[in-house]
This record gives sequence, structure tokens and C-alpha cells, in this order.
Amino acid sequence: MEKLFSFEYDQERDYQVVQQMVEKLKPTLIGPRVVSSAGFFLGPWYFYLQIPFFLLSRGNPLYQAYLTGIVNVASTLLLFWLLTKLTRRRFLSLLSALMWTVTLDRTSWNVTFVPLFALIFLLQYFSLKNAPTPKQIFLLTLTFFFGLNFHVQFIFLLPLWLTSVLKFTKSSLSDPLVKVALLALPVLLSFLPLIIFDLRHEFINSLSFANFIIKSASGSDLGFRLTYSLKQLSSYLTFIHPLIKHNLYLTAGLLLMPCIFLKRIKYLNSLYLSTILSVLSLSFYQELTWPEYYHYLTSLILFIILVVIVSKLSLTRLVYSVFAVSMVFLGLIRLQNQINPSAYYYKKELMLYMLEMNKPFGKINVLYEFPFGQGLGFSPIRDYYEPKTGRYHPSRTFLVSYPSNPKHNQTARGFGQYAISYYDSNE
Repeated sequence: MEKLFSFEYDQERDYQVVQQMVEKLKPTLIGPRVVSSAGFFLGPWYFYLQIPFFLLSRGNPLYQAYLTGIVNVASTLLLFWLLTKLTRRRFLSLLSALMWTVTLDRTSWNVTFVPLFALIFLLQYFSLKNAPTPKQIFLLTLTFFFGLNFHVQFIFLLPLWLTSVLKFTKSSLSDPLVKVALLALPVLLSFLPLIIFDLRHEFINSLSFANFIIKSASGSDLGFRLTYSLKQLSSYLTFIHPLIKHNLYLTAGLLLMPCIFLKRIKYLNSLYLSTILSVLSLSFYQELTWPEYYHYLTSLILFIILVVIVSKLSLTRLVYSVFAVSMVFLGLIRLQNQINPSAYYYKKELMLYMLEMNKPFGKINVLYEFPFGQGLGFSPIRDYYEPKTGRYHPSRTFLVSYPSNPKHNQTARGFGQYAISYYDSNE
């Protein structure tokens, strides 16, 4: 696990925020910052969910790997449950869930939680009757807005939520104030920390979000970029087959295929609408480049729709099952052979080597030399393994960089993609 788990900027930031919350009792009202020139903040629930794992591990940075693993296992089980509910075919659902598992993150960040809460939302949505009960609509609304605290792409589930709200408002529950309260209370609970933050800081986050919306729609002359949106979506569909990556024809074909079957499977209409809404909306997004993980949720929903369609076609179902078995097998082989030269393992081993070469002194003098934005993630590992008390070595300094750095001397030793050497000032 340590050799696959990435520990870079996001993980270092998350560790330091959670550490401050636990050790210095400094709660936070804001979460991760959205990658955008507008730069508004998400809610802080992602950080609060890490606290139990931080405490159980006694501050070991590897707690993030265990959290990620638990979230991924839970997401896979929920997908199996949802597909079984929609298709009534356990074996096909199991194969599909295992096939999708290869897309799951092997690093810890807020986007890891998007499939988890999306699947919880979809299970709630497909459990609704014609007239949702107050409890059902309350929980559905809470899940929807809570999910928005982890990433804005959750907004593409809006058609499903609005459909459910419309059914609820037409229900026999007489008091309109009760209906409003059941919808407003989950929103307030989900965004309470951000509301408090905005009240303290002259609504800076709300203004940044408004700027994000305005700029996304009219911020430049890039225009409508459907091909770029499809290209980014294709990167998250490679678990179906690697040839899909950056193949616009295959991606568009998979996206449009459900149109043929929607009349027969009408309960998928709102779900399909969310995928189209995502692809079209992000085609108007006016950042020159944006990450492919903005389509993470869309790829999952599209896959669910395709599996449901396949389950209704007997011959296609058989072919798909054979194909899915082969893709699961190939995915396991790739996973076994995968190497991550910047993984947590190499950073930990590098840090332990430094501490060993620094004896009998506990504190280390270390110089990191990397290009801007690279070589991050060492600080929490050092903070965990380095003694809290002790003396610094009076003469020895360690250099941590890439192997190509000309400052390395004959003491250089490699750890993954990193190298370390040391020099003594009295030599």
C-alpha cells in the first residue's frame, strides 16, 4: 500500500490542517480551495472526517491511505448494491463494480469522496416512491448539499434532486412551512461553516463563487468547447477500455448510446440528463484548461446507465460479462506491476535513512531543492518520525532533490525518484 499511495501537496496540506485542529484545537470553517482563477473554498467537512483516523493512527501520515481505502471499498460495495437494485443481476453487478474499482484514487483528497456520496444519493433517489416522505426528502437534500461541500461537480445531480423536490411539494403534507423547513434545514446544516466564514469576512467566499459562475459563462473568448469536454471525459472512461482515452468518437458514442433505450427505461431519464448537463456545461467553462476529474461523477453515472442497458439485452449481457472478466483481470495485472516512484514509501524510507545517518543527534538539518510545486509531502513525514526533542547535528546537512542535481556528492543514495546526499561542514 505504501508503494502505491501518493503523498504530495494536497496530502501535506490536509495533514497540517487536521494536525492543527487536533493538537492545537483550531477548528476550521473552510475546506479545500477549488482549482480555478476564482478560487472559492469548499466546506470543511472533508477535514473533519479525517480527525478520527488521525487520532487512531496517533498522527501517522499514512492514516490518509487507510481512510482512502475504506472510502474506496465502501464506494465499490455501494455501486454493487445500486447496480443490483437496478438490474436484478448480481454477477453482472459484481463484475461491473470490480471493473470500475480501477478508477478509484490511490491518494487522499476531497474528490475521493465524490463517488461515495453520489452513490448514497442515488440509492436514496431510487428508493423514493411517487410521493417522498418528509424523512426521505430531508435525507436526500442533506446528502445532495453535503456532497457539494466535497466538489462542485455534485451540482450535476441537480435534475434528480429537483425532480424529487417537485414530487414532494405536490405531496399530501399540508403545512407549506414544514415543507420549506425540511428543504432549508439540510442546506443550512451543510453550509453552516461557510456561512459563518462569510459573515466574518464580508462574504468573500460567496463573492468568489459568484465570480466563478460569471467568469465560467462569459470570462473569455474560448467559446463552446464540446470536443475538449469530451476529451476530458474520455480520461475517466478508460477503465472500460484504454482505447477510449482521447478518442472523441468512442466517447461520444458511449454518451449518445442511451438515447436509443431511454423510452424503454424511463427511470433513467433524469440520470441521463445529468450526464448531458455536465458535458454541455463544462463545454462552456472558460478556463483555458481544467482537470479531467471534473467529469469523475459523470463517468460513473454514464457507466451505471450503460450497465443497466446491457442488463436488459440477453446476448449483449453475455458478451459484456466475458469482456468485464477480462478487464478486471487486466486491471489486477496492471495494479500489481504499477510503480509509483514518488510514493509515500520512498519518502518515509528517505526520512528514516536521514535519521539513521544523523545519529546520535535527533534533529536533522535538511535542504530541499526542487522546482516550484514539486518535491512536496516530506514535512508531515519528518514531523512524525523526527524526535520532538533533541539536538541538531552540529556539522552535517542533508540535501534532498532529484538525482540529476549536480550538488549531490559521493554519498548520494536513491529512493524512488528522489536522491539524498549529505556533507559535513568540518570536512
